[in-house]
Amino acid sequence: MRALALTLLLAAPASAADPVEAEMSGVVDLFYGLRFAEARAAAAAAQARHPGHPAPAFYASVVAFQELLAGLGVSTAPLAAFDAEALKAAAAAEAWGSTSPATSEYYQGAVHGFAARADFATKGPMAAAGSARRAVKHLKRAMELDPSREDGYLGLGMYEYYVGQAPFYARPFAFALIGVWGNESKGLAHLERASRSEGPARMEARSALSAIYASDRQRRWDDAEALLKELVERYPGNPLYRLRRAYVALRRGAWGEAKAAADPDGPWLEQVPAPLRSRAKAAALYRAAEAELMAGRFDEAAVLLSRLEGLELPPGLAEWAKRRKGETLFNKPPPPEFWPQDWPPTGVPD
Repeated sequence: MRALALTLLLAAPASAADPVEAEMSGVVDLFYGLRFAEARAAAAAAQARHPGHPAPAFYASVVAFQELLAGLGVSTAPLAAFDAEALKAAAAAEAWGSTSPATSEYYQGAVHGFAARADFATKGPMAAAGSARRAVKHLKRAMELDPSREDGYLGLGMYEYYVGQAPFYARPFAFALIGVWGNESKGLAHLERASRSEGPARMEARSALSAIYASDRQRRWDDAEALLKELVERYPGNPLYRLRRAYVALRRGAWGEAKAAADPDGPWLEQVPAPLRSRAKAAALYRAAEAELMAGRFDEAAVLLSRLEGLELPPGLAEWAKRRKGETLFNKPPPPEFWPQDWPPTGVPD
């Protein structure tokens, strides 16, 4: 069930590289940089320039969805905005069938994929299964019509990879729910192919792979570092990549690199959206404290942890901070079962 849940939350197909779709790379960069007002304006301008094309309408819905997830919890306004944009995107995608059947199928799959993610975030995984199944059906049809469509490998790769982690006895259940048996190696190959493509799929796939490579299942720390270096430089206002890079350095045993990556007093914080800034600061302090703790510098770790007072803490961080404070009191690094963990430390999901 956890693998299915991750699939529904993370599988987010990107668009292919025709001239209009390639233009959407700029919108992707804006919302990954958490620059939502600019992303909304860019998507709206693209819709005006290319009336009827499903790509701008789809990415307008993606911007609304990213705001829903990156905001301070789920609120009615962002959800309503996503629903409205998704309806427009679905209509545009279906209407495009007479112009390009493959493009129409792709965007219908993309819209259903994000509807599944919204249902997952607001109602739970079972509520998302129907939309996920429709997404898989349309994406598979798009790839049958146009096998050269590199973007389709991103969405299908995510489904294959995460369903492929489910126990064998659960695979028929997953197949019945969303239409995918799951194959980890096939899914990973699809994602890596998408990461080498042009257009929006490239950065979306690289973001997804940064989480996969940094997982305990893969432990491809050097590959994760290479991707995260690029993502941090490209999206300095998104704390997720910076803090994941610090986590990867911790897992590599590079304590100094981890503290430098976290950089809790750095100018990058000014580029983080104001509603997330306190959480980002707290998460960076915590990661820097972990680096000092793992290096055996207990007094330095305690000072950093003390600075969490008065900050808004990301979900789950308070309990971990208490544990780390206890470890500094006893001058004792954490045992392996309590080594640093990777999680969305600011409320910003992958």
